Amino acid sequence: MEGNFIEAKRTANDVLQTDGNNVLAYVVRASGNVYEYKLTAAQADIEKAAKLQPESGVVQGFLSNIHSNLGNEALSKKAAEKALTLLGSPNTAIEYYARGYANFAVLRDDQAIEDFTKSFQLNPRYLRALAFRASLYKAKNQTDLAFNDYTRCIQTNPGYAIPYVHRGKIYMNRGNNELAIADFMKAVQVDPLNDDAWINTNYAFCSMRQYDKALECLNKAEAINPNNAWLNYQRGNIYFDLGKLDDALSYYNQYQNKAPKSALSYIQKAKIYKAQGKLEEALGELTLAFKLDSKNADTWLERGNLFFEAQMWDDAVLDYQEAAKLNPNLASAQLNIGCVKYQLEFFNEALTYFNRAIELNPNYALAYINRADTYDALGKTKEANADKKKYVELGGQLAPAGAKTIKDIYPSTNFDANLTRAALQRGSSVIKGRACTKADGLKFDASGITVVLYPATPYLEEWYELREKKEGKKTRVYMSKEAVKFCVTAQCDRDGRFAFEGLKPGRYFIQIMHNFNQQKTGTRYVGSSGRTDYYSEYNYTIARSARLEKFVEIKEDGDTKRITLSNSLIKSCSGIL
Repeated sequence: MEGNFIEAKRTANDVLQTDGNNVLAYVVRASGNVYEYKLTAAQADIEKAAKLQPESGVVQGFLSNIHSNLGNEALSKKAAEKALTLLGSPNTAIEYYARGYANFAVLRDDQAIEDFTKSFQLNPRYLRALAFRASLYKAKNQTDLAFNDYTRCIQTNPGYAIPYVHRGKIYMNRGNNELAIADFMKAVQVDPLNDDAWINTNYAFCSMRQYDKALECLNKAEAINPNNAWLNYQRGNIYFDLGKLDDALSYYNQYQNKAPKSALSYIQKAKIYKAQGKLEEALGELTLAFKLDSKNADTWLERGNLFFEAQMWDDAVLDYQEAAKLNPNLASAQLNIGCVKYQLEFFNEALTYFNRAIELNPNYALAYINRADTYDALGKTKEANADKKKYVELGGQLAPAGAKTIKDIYPSTNFDANLTRAALQRGSSVIKGRACTKADGLKFDASGITVVLYPATPYLEEWYELREKKEGKKTRVYMSKEAVKFCVTAQCDRDGRFAFEGLKPGRYFIQIMHNFNQQKTGTRYVGSSGRTDYYSEYNYTIARSARLEKFVEIKEDGDTKRITLSNSLIKSCSGIL
């Protein structure tokens, strides 16, 4: 009950030598065998107890636990349901514990927490109940409550290894890898056969990018449990992170041979093929993964990554959403949806998803750096710099770069393609105009230059206001790539005249970038004779550029609007439009 499984197992053995029909001794020894990964022996013990007392709710509760450890979820649920029937009115700590596990097995976590709480209240040294309650708190993201329960277990019985491991995991999730490793090593000190502590120490070293130490930890775990296929899977992950893809592939294949029904190796092999640019092979591996386990969120996530690579944005989002549905705590699914929104230049939506990723995992370095890029795109430099700082604190590395002297920013409003498309539907109105630029008292017609017309949607209006407010030598204000596509163009004739036909009533924004060369004449000194200086004339060219633009409103269908685009206050570029 206090978590001393090995000692409890020895005591149970002693009891069974004198009393071969002691049901509680079989239950205790079965629990010890589970702790030592001797699941076949555990099953034999608990089934013996069930034969001796088939109507014992405690036995059925523990039987449910062992079936679950063996992967027999249907049998686990059946035993749990029987335990709940038999334990309608528990009286003792062990009865509440057994009913708590039964409630957990049928997905009634809140009732399970109540039962484990009552078990611990009846016997404050029943630390297994407290530890199980902590695991349920952790599953509900109530990590402070879980942390407190694990700490209380350790304070009550410093020789109970499991709470050290789980508290270490909480430290690791909080980014406190050194404290996590200290807890994992304490677990090993208390229980040298605790391979889970070595595996989690490996994860902590991976987070710190100390891969040699991580591999050493896996070797320690393998010495304790040579049949743990997961160790090869994790070795594959380490070599994948190191960019040693052939080694990673080899370990994934070894894992696959030991765990042929697991979809994980196929998912990881798909990542390797994607990294090698072999998208068809990657998709083939994911197809096999789907056949094995269509409910694995990582499979959907990785296929979404393939769609992302192919710029199939809608398909990518659908797969990421399915991954998030299957695993609501999967921060990477939220991150990746945010990355799609960023690529589509829906920056506010991108922020929403990056925020969700950080809420799920406050130490998710990639979420911070992607959110920083989004803040930069919105001109929020202070917020961007704060996120970059957090990214570095979490172990991220920012590549050295020259100072960015020009900042590119975008509107925060999402571009609405349907609204813009509707604004460009056919009408019977016309806009005619002439464009010219005035320089040095001379007029230069926009001969042969392209004129662009955009509907004045809320997105464009925000872009224009943002440009008027923010544009300068160090800041450029852009529309999204998609927004730029929704326009109508016309070509100026030699006199700078242009026309847009077939417009419907509405407000429009017309713009021309007038780039031209101005021929000028200058004089230069060529020499002198006596008191006379001599000069000669020469011709040179000055490159000119002017942005000419105007908002125009058509009120009635069939109207014709006449406008002038110029950089000065002149009413026309001369001549009749």
